[in-house]
Amino acid sequence: MGRLSVLLAWNAGDPPSPFEMRRNDRIFETWQGNRNPFIDHPEWAEAVFG
Repeated sequence: MGRLSVLLAWNAGDPPSPFEMRRNDRIFETWQGNRNPFIDHPEWAEAVFG
């Protein structure tokens, strides 16, 4: 699907926007009842996959 190094660089260079954070909140509150942890804690991508 993609090179891990490229995906981690992309994650570091493009932090979640306010729109993405609101979307994550709305999905949690309205439909799924769960959150995307990589929106809440983008630093976890490096901790998990780095």
